[in-house]
Amino acid sequence: MRKAIVYVLGLGLLVAFLAACSSSGPAERLEKVGKLFQQNDYLGARLEAKELILKYPDSEEAIVAHFVLAQIYNADGQPDEALSELNQVLSRKSQKEQEGIQALGFSIDILKRTKRYEEAYRLIDKYQKQYADDHLTSLQLSVARADVMAEAGETTSARGILEGFLRESTSPLERKQFRQLIAQTFLRDHDPATAAHYFETMYKEAATDEDRRDIALRTAWFYAAAEDYDNARTWTQKATEEFAKAIASELDGRQKLMLAQVLANLYGHVGNLQGAKVLLKAIYDTPFAPQEQLARVINDMVVTLLRMGKADEAVEFVRDAAKRFPQSPLAQQAVQMETLKAQGKLDTVDTSPLVMRFAADPLIAPDVKLLAADETTSPTQGTQDVPSERTPTRSESKETSTAATAATSPASDETTR
Repeated sequence: MRKAIVYVLGLGLLVAFLAACSSSGPAERLEKVGKLFQQNDYLGARLEAKELILKYPDSEEAIVAHFVLAQIYNADGQPDEALSELNQVLSRKSQKEQEGIQALGFSIDILKRTKRYEEAYRLIDKYQKQYADDHLTSLQLSVARADVMAEAGETTSARGILEGFLRESTSPLERKQFRQLIAQTFLRDHDPATAAHYFETMYKEAATDEDRRDIALRTAWFYAAAEDYDNARTWTQKATEEFAKAIASELDGRQKLMLAQVLANLYGHVGNLQGAKVLLKAIYDTPFAPQEQLARVINDMVVTLLRMGKADEAVEFVRDAAKRFPQSPLAQQAVQMETLKAQGKLDTVDTSPLVMRFAADPLIAPDVKLLAADETTSPTQGTQDVPSERTPTRSESKETSTAATAATSPASDETTR
């Protein structure tokens, strides 16, 4: 969600560009660039991209090649070179075109991450003057400015700007975006307790069920990050009630599962592992669960079981998933997990205080029967190819083992994370 406002370029866009290309003229060379890039042959991709630009400088394929080079330079710690490539895109594409929007956003993001804040402000100023009559572009740039301010340590001022946008917005989607960005300002302040109180107050003033659901989620997350178990539990229960209401009223089976997965994600963050296990298993067992969701569900279930100290159950779960999706690499992953277990490398039990207290107290989870849906409103499940995710390593499981991990964004928007 934040990407749509702050314009951070993702590899998904690049791949989409590559996939859309035909197989003639400069497109053949671009296809080769794409393959080399996806194979992590960045030197080869760089050489091919430069050759493409040299031979076809005015082609649409050259635009994508500039993006490829910007990605490579950025990954190599060469921000000036990356910015130079993005400037080439900005010289050809306006802020009414997706490539121009992405190039500007990527540029601002590079300047922000390299702490070149004044340069970022000047770039934003330049385009705000140029698009002063374009309300949407101006709004997006103002939000980008607030994001840079927060990164620069001006979190209170940034929060004030975002609060103004939040008050003026009548769009549920926009309000959720602004709350997410406000949450990130508190993360930068390393002040989860103040953030929890902030969102708790906001909950009392929320006008819609959708707003209350989102705010309850964030409040629970921040109380858990502050290691305040009693309040984290209270707000996890409130979030559960809000999500249960939404799931019960939702007619589309796919949306029911998406809501359930967002709630399961919260459970994992706050330490309600048994609740997460119950919900993830219910989603996995639903016959109409979409394939693109199941990869994340399987991965999250494995991590949850390992955090619970149930390595054998985790291996059995992956074996079962492998039987369900025989064309996937899950069978090999089950073998890898067996090897790691034999080596004692799956000993990832989470003994953090919040996890232990959630485990000792009564279960918090919605009635999984709410996930039942009329087949006519639910997508049919695919047959074999579920996208795979890596088996989590010991260190990765440890990194996800506490609800207070500051690097994790609080209460992600209600989409697949």
